[in-house]
Amino acid sequence: MSPHTATDYPASWQLDLTEQHLFLTLEPQLQDQELYFPGAVLAAPTYWEGAVDVYVNGANSPTGVGYVELTGYAQPKS
Repeated sequence: MSPHTATDYPASWQLDLTEQHLFLTLEPQLQDQELYFPGAVLAAPTYWEGAVDVYVNGANSPTGVGYVELTGYAQPKS
């Protein structure tokens, strides 16, 4: 949960690419990667984006890196 907006974002992701014999786990490199704009003159969406480490087939250390953007989780306050 975001300490700034109380929005719940997924904390990690798992992708099962059966045909490629790959099981990927994506973990954020930093937990607090939410972009929000308190007091902005123009309305701007709040969203989470950031770097992730990619673990392949249960590896204990990252075997790659990626970037994730999550939109639609933070709802505007009315």
